[in-house]
Amino acid sequence: MAQAGPPPRILSTEDRATLAVIVRWQRFLLWGVLLNIAITVGIRFEPLLVIPGLVVVLGLIVVLANLSRSIGYGVVTRILLCLGLFIPIVSLLILLTVNGRATKILKSNGIPVGLMGARANCVTPST
Repeated sequence: MAQAGPPPRILSTEDRATLAVIVRWQRFLLWGVLLNIAITVGIRFEPLLVIPGLVVVLGLIVVLANLSRSIGYGVVTRILLCLGLFIPIVSLLILLTVNGRATKILKSNGIPVGLMGARANCVTPST
């Protein structure tokens, strides 16, 4: 017998807009994680991948700053997280930690989250 989950929460328009922002930035973050892993592995074979690697890190700084602001991290924490992206293994841990917190927020609001995040049409700000 299937268990019924908690009843769906009625969210204000502002809450739904925040969730929509989290969904969008989480998807960008997950694509950034894949690029980060690919470039980290690729640098071992082709040292010139350092240049695209820096471009990916700069893009991830924008994504991480926006996502961490949306899920409630403070300013100092956001700055430290963004600086940590320049350290290879630490950057992956930071990205996965922030992704985990975003996933927890989305799931607690009844939004299904898959391997590459939630679908954009799962939450609409106007409903």
